[in-house]
Amino acid sequence: MKRSSVAILIVALMASCSQDEGSKVILLHGTWTAVALKDLTSGTIEYKSQPNSFNGEFWISFDDYVNPPMFRGRKIQNSFSGYYNYVGGQKLKRLEGGGSSEVGNNPPWELQFNRVLYQAEIPFAIQNDSLMMYYSNGTKAFVFTKN
Repeated sequence: MKRSSVAILIVALMASCSQDEGSKVILLHGTWTAVALKDLTSGTIEYKSQPNSFNGEFWISFDDYVNPPMFRGRKIQNSFSGYYNYVGGQKLKRLEGGGSSEVGNNPPWELQFNRVLYQAEIPFAIQNDSLMMYYSNGTKAFVFTKN
């Protein structure tokens, strides 16, 4: 009887400590390159091209192993950086930064990505080697691939 009570207690403790999928933190660590912009309402996908990005570098790198975690990147003509924490399972809370150097005639993608960066909380999803960073109330997303 004593052993079965101990076994039940252990199982109950393990169940109470497990996380559901919605709260499981997914780490972004690594470098990601922008490849597309999705409009989730209309279903259209705009791939990186000369007119929308001037064929410039467009990437973001996350370092989850510093405290606080840090991001940095290049959005075509301008660099950006900042610090973040995870909120829930798939959302970043920008602690500070996110701003960038703003020089030159900015292509459309750079201006759109500012809308991602300047959110207080940035929802995201990872599927296979693709990262989607949402903005505009979840109706649009930048799509990145892992380097």
